[in-house]
Amino acid sequence: MRVSTAAAGASQTESPDSKGRTSPPRLLLLAILIGTFLLFSSCAMATLGLGVWAVRVVRDPGGTELDAGGPALAAWPADSAELTIAVSPSMAEPLQQRVDAFNSQNLSTPDGRSMRVSLAAISSQQIVERSLGQPMFQAVAPDSSLWLRQIDRLWADQNPVGPNSLPPKRIGETTRFALSPVVIAVRDVEAGRLGWPERVIGWREVYSLALSDPEFVLSRPGADNIAGLAATQAAFYIGAGATHGLTAELATGEQLLDFVRAVEKTVRRNGASGLTGPTAVDAFITQEQTVIAWNLPSHSDLGASELGFIAIYPREGTFWADHPMALLNLNGGSSLPLTSNQRRTYHAFAQFLLKEDSQIELMRAGFRPADLTIDLNDSSSPFLSNSAVDLSQPNALLPFPSARLMRSLLNAWRLAGLPANFLLVVDASESMEGEKLSQTKATLLDFINFMQEEHDRLGLIGLGSGISNSGQLRRLDGEGRKQFRSQVEILQASGYTGLVDAVLEAHAALQQEADAGAVNVILVLSDGRDNHSELRLRDLQRAMRDAPIPVLIHTVSFGRDANERLLGELARIGGGQFHRADEIDIEGLYRQIASNGRGED
Repeated sequence: MRVSTAAAGASQTESPDSKGRTSPPRLLLLAILIGTFLLFSSCAMATLGLGVWAVRVVRDPGGTELDAGGPALAAWPADSAELTIAVSPSMAEPLQQRVDAFNSQNLSTPDGRSMRVSLAAISSQQIVERSLGQPMFQAVAPDSSLWLRQIDRLWADQNPVGPNSLPPKRIGETTRFALSPVVIAVRDVEAGRLGWPERVIGWREVYSLALSDPEFVLSRPGADNIAGLAATQAAFYIGAGATHGLTAELATGEQLLDFVRAVEKTVRRNGASGLTGPTAVDAFITQEQTVIAWNLPSHSDLGASELGFIAIYPREGTFWADHPMALLNLNGGSSLPLTSNQRRTYHAFAQFLLKEDSQIELMRAGFRPADLTIDLNDSSSPFLSNSAVDLSQPNALLPFPSARLMRSLLNAWRLAGLPANFLLVVDASESMEGEKLSQTKATLLDFINFMQEEHDRLGLIGLGSGISNSGQLRRLDGEGRKQFRSQVEILQASGYTGLVDAVLEAHAALQQEADAGAVNVILVLSDGRDNHSELRLRDLQRAMRDAPIPVLIHTVSFGRDANERLLGELARIGGGQFHRADEIDIEGLYRQIASNGRGED
């Protein structure tokens, strides 16, 4: 049996019209600038290394060993052949195996530089955000081409050109190396209740069961990955009674929003993988590959034979996770330029991924190979005699939304979901003086502008000579929004930074609110240069573990001298994400934080 021809767009390697070549005079200028930078930073680089990404292990002030994992500042030499790829979590482990095999070949460029590939696993939405700034990676591998189009659209908005000029492209050469359709993974007993396998099941049947049976637990990921986007769009289409023709105006209709609100009240939200423990749910929205993985004998310790998850390919349509890998057009404007050797490494690795051995290994991991000649009935194939999946599916695809429609859907879905309580920890200490504080104020004002007046509450804790709490959470009505803007505008840099203390203070304040019916979020805006905290990271870990009200912690770093390790740790402990201020899309950050609230774990 072959891969279904429904996998449209699974072409292998594409070349853009423009490959981002830089003119010789500009290359000379860039070479001089980079050479100067390397000269003045040689001592530091000798210590830090010229690697692009480092996974570090640090100790908190109490001596507890923690995984920092905070990204380092982008830096690579002009002849570097080391390629870093930002990859979605769903592909990180299988692709790492391919990376290890590629690196073991010890290939070199014509000038003798070692070709090496490394990965950085972040959500597809984060890939978009970081690609627009000064990324620490040169290539991206989100779970869908949808994100590549979003990168190019936002890049064009960020870099406008004249009416007679083509918009600039951030995405360069692209290779699609694996496929997996988005499915609804349903426990076999529940699938039987829905009429499977005799009856063709869709989004409507699953959502209807979730609405009618309070014991039926449906899980869905946030909208920072392709499975979450499919679930979001499907809910609106089902509510509208249509499979195409949805408009931004229709998506904001009150009757449709009532349906989406009802669905959201039944749904448990999860992280990027769409799965926080299949033993706790009856159905979850994910990729077909996850269903295969959870039904493998290797999960016998989890009772795989009892889990019996079935992949439902919704009759109304779904999305393909077409797993592209693309080289970024880094021309030295807002980021370090891509080197010729890094381009060579990309080409070599792309060819390696499309070789038969790599395609078979990806198939064994549960993905449909991009090479349609690979036999999925091979004796080593997990698709062979597997009743949980159907290689003839999907028979229908949801239309990819336009940028305007997707924005409307996400905003409307956000309003239909849980309310959000945001407690902002804002660093206005002495180390934030100057550009860092100015940028922090601008970020805060933008964030406040995007918050929903009738849906969200906001509080602020300022750092300086001590912790200054502005009071309880408040609705952002006209007067409340005006007061917060005034508080932001008068912030001045002074005093010490007791960052860990402030985060614990914010956590305690949210516990005191005891609002279990909302997404509770601490958003930290700081350079992370804590020099005054009495409490330690282990105290925060303990508080998060023992708290009755779940709280997420997201962090945003400001300044090139930021302590990203500490900010990364705060986000990791709080189950959130680390961001850099100069790489962030504020509206996207707000939607992501507000929509990815988690229910029970």
